[in-house]
Amino acid sequence: MSISIKQNLTTSILFFLFVVLLFSCKHYKIHGELVNKTSKKLVIPYFDELNYEYHYTAKINAFDNSFNGVLIVKKVGTSHKRVVLITDFGNTLFDFEYRNGERIAKYIVDDLNKKLILNKLLLYFEFLTRSEYFSRAEYQMVGGKLFVSDLRFNRVTIMQKEHLQHHQELMSRCKHKAELTFFSSNNYADSISLISKELPINMFFKKRTKQINADQ
Repeated sequence: MSISIKQNLTTSILFFLFVVLLFSCKHYKIHGELVNKTSKKLVIPYFDELNYEYHYTAKINAFDNSFNGVLIVKKVGTSHKRVVLITDFGNTLFDFEYRNGERIAKYIVDDLNKKLILNKLLLYFEFLTRSEYFSRAEYQMVGGKLFVSDLRFNRVTIMQKEHLQHHQELMSRCKHKAELTFFSSNNYADSISLISKELPINMFFKKRTKQINADQ
């Protein structure tokens, strides 16, 4: 990603984040039959194998820019994950760790190292790679079950659908923030879609067979 593209992307993200803060509050309701309010541990299987590196080809469309790269995710410990995004040219865009509830930016390129942008990226990629939730309500929906949980003061709805599809939504009490869909035939998702509802950012990931060393 060239310097001019990164600078334009940074300016656009900051502007849209400012505009989003001005939007009026809209409450989101769940349409389904409540069947259980007992706390239940949910395991999202797609990034949950200990010491295994998951590699995905990444295509990211952000504002008027588009670029390809590679996403690498590794579950280092029970409550510890490392998430790295690199460009096709091998340059690291960011290197994040999620450890025992902490979010750590080990590295991020200067053009994206702005507080608002960094916080959004940390939240989106934690949402993408988080394996464990505790449900506080379960609903029966058309085509599957829906569980309600939380992620850093945001509500997460987890839809377990039929036909090899798993869908999650991230929202505050007032804003719909992101949608995440896994398409999978096993515990290593074939492809993943993460769409921001706050900003014009879409991210698509496809399973790779060729591995890359995240420390390079």
